[in-house]
Amino acid sequence: MVAILWSRIGTPLPPEYKKPDGTGYLSGTEWEFQDAVNASKQSGRPAVWLYRRSQAPDLNQEDREFDEKRAQWLKVKNFFEVVEGKEGFLRGGVNHYKTPDEFRRQFEQHLRID
Repeated sequence: MVAILWSRIGTPLPPEYKKPDGTGYLSGTEWEFQDAVNASKQSGRPAVWLYRRSQAPDLNQEDREFDEKRAQWLKVKNFFEVVEGKEGFLRGGVNHYKTPDEFRRQFEQHLRID
């Protein structure tokens, strides 16, 4: 499972999708990621690779969609605070990149190694 995040976390899920602690998922992307991580812990499959573009998105306050884009960006930040934070389950397991070309090089290298 390959998850690539930058400025958007994805589409919201219906309220019946709940985490084990009873809170809702940030998006379908978060649910898919957690599902893959849980399966990997249980059976060793699938391999889970998480990539994060470290460059902040350009959020123009004059953009009609500014509020939605900002909300998505904040959800991405929240996701990574949980994943990489003090109690995070993937500390050190996130592949950071700055540009799409840097991602391509990293990803190609990771495919060759695995």
